[in-house]
Amino acid sequence: MLFRSQHGLAYAVSANSVEGVVPGLLVCALGTDPERIEEAELRLRASLDRAATQAIPQEEIERARRYLVGALLSDQQQAASRANAMVYAERYGLDGLRYRQQVAAIEAITPEQLQSCAQRLKAPLAVVRVLPEAEHGDRKSTRLNSSHTVISYA
Repeated sequence: MLFRSQHGLAYAVSANSVEGVVPGLLVCALGTDPERIEEAELRLRASLDRAATQAIPQEEIERARRYLVGALLSDQQQAASRANAMVYAERYGLDGLRYRQQVAAIEAITPEQLQSCAQRLKAPLAVVRVLPEAEHGDRKSTRLNSSHTVISYA
């Protein structure tokens, strides 16, 4: 996704899922200028549609894989993080030691599996927009100065 570098549309773009607990749920979020929220949301949806209809370039998959593995290994260096993963898994009836297989699982993902997953995504379950507060007198709200769009797919 070239939201930041090519289009200057978003200062933050992220995606999240809860594997094993809510299979098939993908939450995408982006932070953008309130004036460009429509364009940003359309580009986000188009990007997800492309993943379902076009092969994802191998270099993009490898870049994502390196990032995910590196972040996971960094996170797992902390005992508290490993304990949290174990408690969370046990709470949801999963193997408490499943965190030990996460790197191998990420490394085993194929381009075909990614495209198949993208094809199973249906229309968004929900689209949530968080917009900045209106100006108050001569000062702007400092609580939120950009807009966020969150799109959940299942």
